[in-house]
Amino acid sequence: MSEQASTQNELSGNVNGGAVQSGSIHGDVVFNSLTLPVTETQLRWEERQRRILDREETERRRDRDARRRRAEEEQRIFEKYLIFVRLRMRLAAISLIATGGVVALVGVPWLFGMVSIKPALPWVALFSFSAYCWAQRWKVLCDVRAGREIVIPADRKEW
Repeated sequence: MSEQASTQNELSGNVNGGAVQSGSIHGDVVFNSLTLPVTETQLRWEERQRRILDREETERRRDRDARRRRAEEEQRIFEKYLIFVRLRMRLAAISLIATGGVVALVGVPWLFGMVSIKPALPWVALFSFSAYCWAQRWKVLCDVRAGREIVIPADRKEW
């Protein structure tokens, strides 16, 4: 059997090019295609697609690096905040002990009616403030140890 160079098509006329022939009774079809030369337009299209994919990959890499740097910066800020909280907690504990001692020294004689309470009032206020500061920092450290989320103040002046 020989292949025809041209085949009659009832719908649109003649079909030029590779012929389609049946391979077996089951309907296997074999396409004999000729490789067409690559045109300049196709080369440009492929190059454009490569440039687009490269640009997208570069953007993904840049975003990934930015997220990594942001996470590292947040970790550094978190560590600085914890150092600050621990330092302030120690200072509050020292103040709490010192003011507690003064309040006790003035409070015990006051209980027995030996001294007026007026000299102890500023010390009681300072003791209460120290207790509040210590408890606030203690809660932050407990939340960190428990793995709960803590809110770091955005303004450095609030630290």
